[in-house]
Amino acid sequence: MSTTPINIILCGKIPSHQAAVPKALEPEYNGGSGPTPAGPSSAPPPQLLPFSTPHPSSCHLPTTCVLLDDSHPHLHPTPATGPGLTLSVLAVFPTVSAFALAFPTLVSNPDTAPAIIFMGGGFDREEFREAYAVSGAAQVPWARPGVMRADVESVTGKTSADEEAKSEAEGAGMPAGGPPSAEQVAAAARKVCDEHKVVLLKRGGAGEVWYY
Repeated sequence: MSTTPINIILCGKIPSHQAAVPKALEPEYNGGSGPTPAGPSSAPPPQLLPFSTPHPSSCHLPTTCVLLDDSHPHLHPTPATGPGLTLSVLAVFPTVSAFALAFPTLVSNPDTAPAIIFMGGGFDREEFREAYAVSGAAQVPWARPGVMRADVESVTGKTSADEEAKSEAEGAGMPAGGPPSAEQVAAAARKVCDEHKVVLLKRGGAGEVWYY
């Protein structure tokens, strides 16, 4: 059993999801089976913190985002009690500009360096291009909805020869005709981390993009 936390960053535009997705991932991740039932938590939900609020590792975010501070359980997740991984959500960015301003500082600190970045389908090709070009962003693997594959490949220049995996990835687990629920996003995050846990625990996969 591994209790080494996997630090993740979420980029999402749906306001209700910015707190709900981290909540859906707490308190622990057990090999894709979802959170283990636990008693009610008295911890407050994540708050939108202004740029002047320091990160616990002295990272000053230069714009507004959802940042989970040191008192929040997402930064101190309960170790998994079964074969699985512990996910730690570091921050949720609602815009590329917020991500671009904060990410270089986060990735430069071992305590806040993410193992993977999840970017939702609300971000188009040009927004992904801008985010992927941020200093240090190509040192980390990304996860995007399968329906964004063509846009992603046009940015990264990387294509997959595995047509079966490509076909399987496109739209997998995501509802048609509307945005996914917070629970569906959280489930997708668990699935991606489970499938790539060996790479993530080794802090590998630099610049790769995986699909859900």
